[in-house]
Amino acid sequence: MKILLDEILAKIENLDWRLQVYVRRSNRVELTSECILIDVDDAELGSDGFTPKEAEDAGMDEFLAVNDIAGVKNHLLRSGAETQNPALLRACVYYFENDAYPPV
Repeated sequence: MKILLDEILAKIENLDWRLQVYVRRSNRVELTSECILIDVDDAELGSDGFTPKEAEDAGMDEFLAVNDIAGVKNHLLRSGAETQNPALLRACVYYFENDAYPPV
């Protein structure tokens, strides 16, 4: 299912925690990035034996799991930081690039 990252962030609490977010390769991750959500446990695997075929066929790479994004949002909430989509996106990109919650 294709969806914009902005929509994913807006309803992160209502999404299945097992879903993985994939974004288009070589694009900067933005609120308007087109994504797909995949339950990797149920997905047919692509040629590398790891990436879901649906993501491979769509030219998308793994970004974060729904559970990771929810964790980043909870971190921001506990810290009293902004959690609106632009701030949440920056925090998620930081988490993706550094494998750590962003300093607040």
